[in-house]
Amino acid sequence: AMDYLDRAGIARMRLEGEEADDVLATLAAKACTDADDVLVATSDKDLMQIVDARVRMVGVAGERDKMMGEAEVKAKTGVEPRQIVDWLSLTGDSVDNIDGVRGIGPKTATKILQKYGTIERALKEMSEDEERGAGLKLLKAGDIALRNRELVRLKTDLGCGVDWEGTTLRPPDAAKLLPFFVEME
Repeated sequence: AMDYLDRAGIARMRLEGEEADDVLATLAAKACTDADDVLVATSDKDLMQIVDARVRMVGVAGERDKMMGEAEVKAKTGVEPRQIVDWLSLTGDSVDNIDGVRGIGPKTATKILQKYGTIERALKEMSEDEERGAGLKLLKAGDIALRNRELVRLKTDLGCGVDWEGTTLRPPDAAKLLPFFVEME
């Protein structure tokens, strides 16, 4: 894959031992110091947590024309981008193998966070019989929800320098790509 990217002139960044979504979140945070608007091309719902007034997500694959800012994140999930970590901690994220709180799905998680704002506040103030028993489920599994937050929260401060000039779009070099395509059949 790296050989192809080199031949195709596609810039990349890889940090050994770090998750790709943490690298993306860090790059977006660094880009905010140099740019007014930052677009992150991904369909990974984890990245909704970094959306703000300056950072937006641009879908890939079938969602290329769809851009998500703060309003779109809220329309899709019912919560603000700053609440996405708690929302995913409650609902889980099968892509990242994170089980949520059993019996709390997206709609219930949204209701809880709209009312209480955070998992901690819900754990302190929510009664056991609220949201058709979701309160009891959350109270029993509060430690899981809080643990999930540490797994879901993206790092935005990885130690990496960025050469923005080196990331500019370059046309592919056909003379380098053709032998690669022949070799790969």
